[in-house]
Parts: sequence; structure tokens; C-alpha cells
Amino acid sequence: MFYGMVKADRIKIETLTFKTEKLPQGVNRLRIAAISDTHFNSYTNINQARKIVAAVNRLNPDLVVSLGDFLDKRVKNEEAIAALFHGLAPPLGNYAITGNHEFFVGIEHALSFLHKSGFTVIRNGAALPGGMLNIAGVDDPLARSYGVDIPVSEEEVLKGLPNDKFTILLKHRPAVNKKSLGLFDLQLSGHTHGGQFFPLHLAIPFFYRHMRGLSKVGDHSYIYVSRGTGS
Repeated sequence: MFYGMVKADRIKIETLTFKTEKLPQGVNRLRIAAISDTHFNSYTNINQARKIVAAVNRLNPDLVVSLGDFLDKRVKNEEAIAALFHGLAPPLGNYAITGNHEFFVGIEHALSFLHKSGFTVIRNGAALPGGMLNIAGVDDPLARSYGVDIPVSEEEVLKGLPNDKFTILLKHRPAVNKKSLGLFDLQLSGHTHGGQFFPLHLAIPFFYRHMRGLSKVGDHSYIYVSRGTGS
């Protein structure tokens, strides 16, 4: 547990480069910073939030996305943490999706915290930041257990997007829907924390084939699973 706390406290940046012909003419590069599973709670030190925000700022991203489980239980220093993230001002904006913990803590409170933190929450829909690319996002399936309807399927959301633009699917759990293959270029997920710690990592592959890192899942589709940011 001590080793895990030390490792989590050291924010590690992983860099992926994708070559695509789907960017608008005259746009040579877009840089996206993705965070996941920050799990801000009653034990989180404000310094952890400062480290995460500083790491994102150093990347000078065009867009920031949060892949769910942004908070967990009652958040210590809630206003200060929200102000820090609200200070992130990438030109194409900040976007987030729900994870299972957003429903554990109460979806209305979670959405309020995300909005105060400067995120536009995508729930079973999509955005077209700056007309540059498609950002699709789906609610965590736990929503149904809390009486929250998921009105459209992931496949329906993706089918409604212009296919001449690079499409990123934000989906908290690293489950790949075969019906969605070919409809997205890159799925960004979290949830598994890279396997967490021994021996738990031995069980996760029984639930999720993709536990961490980058995998090709179709002719033109990839998934990247974050190990978590600070947790």
C-alpha cells in the first residue's frame, strides 16, 4: 500500500502519437491531454490536484479530457480543487464523462463538481470542438442501476458523427463494443488502474481484455487504457 501511494504521487506522462489525414486543412497537430480516475475524496491533499494541473499545463494541450471517476465520496478542499481545474484553459476546451463513482457519490453532486471544475460533461452524445475533431462520450453503465436512463446507444452516437473527422470515444470502462468498430479512431478509457496491485491484476483480465496501455482493436480503431492519474 505504501509503494502504491508513492507511485501514485508521482505523475507520469505517457505520450502517444497518431498520424491521420482527418485533421482540417492547415491544422498540422492537435495535442490532447487525458486524465482519468483522479478519485478526489476526503483524504486527497490539495497538492495532488496542483501536481496534476501543473503536469497538464506543461503539455500545453489544445484539449483536455477526463475519463471518469473524477471524484470519490466527499471531496476535501472541493472549491480549491475546482478552481485549479477551472484554470485549465486549452483553446478547444475541457470535456469529461461519468465513471461508476460519479453515480456512487450522487450524479447531481458529481455533475456540479465537474461543471465547477470547468468541464463540459458529455453524456451519451458528442461535441465537435472548434470543428476540428469528434469527441463522443457515453455514461457509465452503472447509470441504469441508479435509475438514470441511457437514451441512445454508443453505436447510435457514433453513427451520427461526420466520418471525415478524427473520432475519439470517451468511455470509462475499457470494454470494446464490436458494433462500434470502425466508427471511432481512438477509444480512451480508464477504470482498471492498470491492474492496481498484486494479486488483483491477475483477476482483471477475466473482466476486461484491455487492462492498460494501447491496443489495436480494429482495422482503423484503437483503445488506450489509462493507469489512472494520481490513484
